Amino acid sequence: MIRKYLHLAFLIAALLALDGCHTYKMSVLEGDFDARVAPAMRGAEFAMDSGSTIRRLSVSVHPMKDKSVDLVNVWNKEVYVCDLDGECEATDDYDLKLDERKADIDYILKSFPISIDLEWMNKFETVYTAYGFGLDPLPYAKASFGANFRYGEIGVSTFWGLDYGKATYKYEGVFVSGGCIMCVSPEPEYTTGENSDSYLHFRGGIGAYASLFLGPVALVYVPSLTKPWLWRDDLEGKAFQGVEPMADYDISFAFPWFITNYFGVTYTLNKVAQFRVGVSIVNGKQLADGAYYGSASASWLF
Repeated sequence: MIRKYLHLAFLIAALLALDGCHTYKMSVLEGDFDARVAPAMRGAEFAMDSGSTIRRLSVSVHPMKDKSVDLVNVWNKEVYVCDLDGECEATDDYDLKLDERKADIDYILKSFPISIDLEWMNKFETVYTAYGFGLDPLPYAKASFGANFRYGEIGVSTFWGLDYGKATYKYEGVFVSGGCIMCVSPEPEYTTGENSDSYLHFRGGIGAYASLFLGPVALVYVPSLTKPWLWRDDLEGKAFQGVEPMADYDISFAFPWFITNYFGVTYTLNKVAQFRVGVSIVNGKQLADGAYYGSASASWLF
């Protein structure tokens, strides 16, 4: 008898779960998305002693006016939506369809004026490793690996962190209620709308670095790739009539990477302090225009 009631309860739970299955898809027609430039990815920028470990606390200033840059060749994919299965193939008996179309999107390039980070730098023979954390203004983590020699260094770096950015966009959306057994299912329908909201999201990047040591002075070059909207695959849209709760809409386009080339000079004072100045040039294959900004930092080595 108990087993019979358990089976009945399981069936009711399954039906209720099917009752609330909704699919939302969105094509972004046009929009502006905040895109913060990458934090500093760097090597030691001086010849470290073999077997040593040094911590570096840095404060950087990098004022930059916001700049709107048009993105090229960003497309919403063709999407077919089915009642029970959500997204489906063109060969299926689909309910609604979003056509492939170009997304007219701009990045609003931004740089927070002040950032701070703390790194742990290690040298084993010639092998150099480092990891650290920073605020720019939200937290991020970074790591480097390379080789540090008497007259220079070379290596690779990566960073990953949080960001909070504004998005303003117009869109076309579709809604389908899937598997609604114990209710009157809303009809599949289209909608258009616009939204302006701020999103907490991830950003990340990879890069390389190279430095030439001329006594206490280092000439530095750091190229990097940054994706300012990492892993973002949905955006908020307006609710359909009679549909609760509202879910975010899935999007089908990918936010592009951009390239940053940094050229700088670092002066190291008695392996106790560092002073760094340079310029960063931001561009990319999918950016119609570029931007540049200067930066300066002071670091304490201990």
